[in-house]
Amino acid sequence: MEVCEMGRAPRIEYEGAVYHVTNRGNGQEMIYREEVDWKAFLGIMSDVVSKFGWRIYTYCLMGNHYHLLLETPQPNLSLGMKELDLQYTMRYNWRYEHSGHVFQDRYWSGLVLNDNYLIDAASYLLLNPLRAQLVHSPEEWRWSSCAAMSGLVPPPSWLDMDWLPVDFRGAPGDPNGPFLSYVRECIGKPRPANLDKQRRHIHRNVKTTVPGT
Repeated sequence: MEVCEMGRAPRIEYEGAVYHVTNRGNGQEMIYREEVDWKAFLGIMSDVVSKFGWRIYTYCLMGNHYHLLLETPQPNLSLGMKELDLQYTMRYNWRYEHSGHVFQDRYWSGLVLNDNYLIDAASYLLLNPLRAQLVHSPEEWRWSSCAAMSGLVPPPSWLDMDWLPVDFRGAPGDPNGPFLSYVRECIGKPRPANLDKQRRHIHRNVKTTVPGT
């Protein structure tokens, strides 16, 4: 598993690059207060995906942070992320008469250099709600791609399912399909190596009282 971590150094961008991207609320505050906020973020992400041609492999929105696994067919990660966070910030500040930053810092991104990382990373990220004791099973979380990737609900038009290996694609509606079974098998396993490094950046004091659940 090879992941190149990018902090304040210039972003590494090229055609076909695959990233794990994450950001959290300023001061670890909630970035989604009500159900409409979660939906608004996904709507903005849909627009960004369409505008920049991204391929979203996995997403998981939590109360005060979010995770994405995505591919950029064009070298435009920075442009797209700027638009995603800015558009959501503008919408949040307008709705709640808030001023200033919504997100704590520049987003964190890790460049995925080994495709074998993707399934493990996706599984670990989709288990966030379970670890936070927000659900009893990962596919129950409404604000992640787990149920769609497991064939339990129709995927949004902007969620790319083609990257999943054939062995992980089960029959629609099967609650014990291969992908979901693999995600469940990852419960309790150590974090992938690069997620250990970013834990200090995102997962401190994650709040578990989440509106809209």
